[in-house]
Amino acid sequence: MDSEATYQYNIAKFADYLKAGESSADGRLLGMELEHLVVDSGSLKTVSYYDWTDSDGSERPGVQRILERLVGTYGEGESVFDSDGNEHLVAIAHKGFPITVEPGAQIEVSIGAFESIEKIESAYSQFRAAINPIIEEFGYELLTYGYRLKGCACQIPLLPKARYQMMDAYFHSTGAHGACMMRGSASTQVSIDYFSEADCMRKMRIASIIGPLLNMAMDNSPIFDGEPIGISGNDEKLTRSYLPVPKRMARNAIWDDVDADRSMVASFLFEGSPSYEGYAKMLMSRPPILTDDPGEDGIKRTVFHEDASAAEIYENREMDAEDIEHVLSMFFFDVRLKQGYVEIRMADSVPIEYALAFVALIKGIFYNVECLEWLDEQLAGLGLADIALAKERLTADGYDAEVYGKPAAQWLDELVTRASSALSSSDDAYLIPLAELIASRETLAQRNF
Repeated sequence: MDSEATYQYNIAKFADYLKAGESSADGRLLGMELEHLVVDSGSLKTVSYYDWTDSDGSERPGVQRILERLVGTYGEGESVFDSDGNEHLVAIAHKGFPITVEPGAQIEVSIGAFESIEKIESAYSQFRAAINPIIEEFGYELLTYGYRLKGCACQIPLLPKARYQMMDAYFHSTGAHGACMMRGSASTQVSIDYFSEADCMRKMRIASIIGPLLNMAMDNSPIFDGEPIGISGNDEKLTRSYLPVPKRMARNAIWDDVDADRSMVASFLFEGSPSYEGYAKMLMSRPPILTDDPGEDGIKRTVFHEDASAAEIYENREMDAEDIEHVLSMFFFDVRLKQGYVEIRMADSVPIEYALAFVALIKGIFYNVECLEWLDEQLAGLGLADIALAKERLTADGYDAEVYGKPAAQWLDELVTRASSALSSSDDAYLIPLAELIASRETLAQRNF
C-alpha cells in the first residue's frame, strides 16, 4: 500500500480497536489508580528509585528494594534494563491490583475493574497490608498528595527506563513543567465503561467540561517545590511566581504546562461530531515521542522520534494492536480513551477515603442516565475556551468562582446531590467524606495546611 492507503488502514484499525472495547449495556465496571509519594518518615525527604546515603552516612534502600521485597508474595515482577545493562524491577503483576513505579519513583496501585466500590476498597487494603510492613521497616511512609511536599522535583532521578529519559528530554522543548510532572506529581484516576461510540464520546465530553470543577474539589497540592501555594489568595505567600497558576490547583497547572499536544483537553471532542475515528486522527496527527520498534533480531527497542507525527512514523507500516496501545498510552489528556474504558484523570492523589468518595461521585454521575441528560442540557454549546476559562476562574476564586453560568459551589452541590440519588446505600456511604468536604467549601489542600 502507498502511504495514504496505509494511513487510512491505520485509522480504521485504530477505530475498530476502540470499538472492540465497548461493554454490554448492563456493564457498570469501575477502576481506580492511586499514586503514592514515598518519603522518609522523619524528614519527609523523597525516596527515589535508587539506594541513597542519609545525612548521617547510613545507607538507605530505594523504591526498587521495596518492590524486590514484595515480589515473592505479591506477584511476578517485570524487569527492564538501564543503560548499563543491569536489571531494574519496575512493576509487580497481580490480578486485580498490580503495582507500577512512575518516573519519579511514585508507587501506583491500579485496582479493578470491579462492579462495586467495596471490592476496590478491599483490594486497596490488601495492597497496603502487603506493602506497609516493608516501608515501615525501612522507615518510610506512603503519602497521598498531588505534589511532593519537600525538595525540588528536578533533583529526583528518573527511573532507568529509556522511554522516561526520552520523554524528559522532549518535554524540555514543549513546556516549563515536564520535569515537575514526571518527578513530583501524583494523582487519583477513575476508569468507567462505555457502551457505544455515542456513549463514549458523551462521557468524554462531559467529563472534560466538568473536569475543572472536579479538580478543584479534589485539590490536594498545598506545596510546590518546598514552598506553600497561595491557597488563601494572600499575595505575600506567592513566592514561586513562575508556577503557571500559584493560588490553587497546582498539579493541574503543572500538567497544563507540559505539552499542548498531549495534555489538557482532547480537542477533537469539540470539533464537529466526535468519534473513534476522530480520536484516532487527532492522535495520529501528533508526535508520540517514541515507539518500540522491532530490530532485525526481532527484539523491540525504544526509538526516539523527535517531533515526527504518528502518521509519519507509521506511514509505511500497518499498525497492530500493540502499536495502537502504545500510541494511546503516550497522550495524557484530562480525560483519555483506552480500549474498554474512559479514564478520568484530573483528581490529585488523596487519602483512600477521599479516593473512594471520588469513585462514588464518578459512578453516580456517569452511570446515571438522568444526570448525563441534565449535564448535556446544562453544558450545551461549551467548548475549549470555556473549559480554559473555568480553570482560570477556579484557580483564582475556588468555590466562589463563576463557572458555566453558576457559582462553582452550586455546581458541585448539584453534582453531589444527583450522584447520591443514583447510588445504592452502600455506595452512597463512600461519597460522604467528599460530600462533607464540598459542603464545608474547603479543599484538602486548604484543610491540611
